[in-house]
Amino acid sequence: WRLAMNMGSAGEGWNATDGDLDIACALLMAHRQWGSTGTINYRQEAINTINAMKAINFAPSGEPRGPQRENTRTSDHMIGHFRSFKKVTGDAFWDKAIDRCHTLITDIVARYSPVARLQPGFIMDCMSQPVPSPGNLIEGPYEGIYDGNAVRNPWRWGTDYIYSGDTRWKTIVTEMTSFLKRECNGDPFTIGGLYNLNGTVNGGRYFAEIVVGPLTVGCMVDAAHQDFLNTLWRTNSENFTTDYYDSELQMLPMLVAAVHWWVP
Repeated sequence: WRLAMNMGSAGEGWNATDGDLDIACALLMAHRQWGSTGTINYRQEAINTINAMKAINFAPSGEPRGPQRENTRTSDHMIGHFRSFKKVTGDAFWDKAIDRCHTLITDIVARYSPVARLQPGFIMDCMSQPVPSPGNLIEGPYEGIYDGNAVRNPWRWGTDYIYSGDTRWKTIVTEMTSFLKRECNGDPFTIGGLYNLNGTVNGGRYFAEIVVGPLTVGCMVDAAHQDFLNTLWRTNSENFTTDYYDSELQMLPMLVAAVHWWVP
């Protein structure tokens, strides 16, 4: 998931699941845009990447997994990508992955965030009794709350619902979007930087780009959020950052909202 100055691997022995999922999807987009009869067979490169990730980055039960092999990062549950992988490979495993991710997410929300309906960054012990990470599993102390990873979920799952119509994910996104809109009283400048699963703010209130960017797509799943969607579009446009990660989580959801997202 990163390179050393000499271009050797500095990824501590593992790859970034979300990064490679995006790469596979990008290769499928390249195939759609340019075809695969030229110098690069984009379609085959995508299939090679998809099959490698299935072997390395997914449990047989279907969920994306981390280095400890019994944990999963909820923002790696990139359901729309899985649908594209099923389409190009014909492999029913990707349907299984979608169903498994839905089961894990709905279970963890019901048991640990029944009011706010939020997800933790990481779920551990997936093969026994799934629980939010206690922290410092992989990335830091906030892994068990709605952290800098989990904030991507309204964008990923909202995008999938928009293009697939799978109402299971609309329900999940609607619940969390409704809470966050209500919690900040519709004002993106007073939204929490992060949230505990019980809905309390963790990290202060400010214009948190990594939260409000993905929430833009979260508002797209239900017309009841149209006014808040308009507000988020305007405030993202007028307060666009160029900082790493924050800017990506503004730009990519805005591409979806502007109908410039592709489903290969």
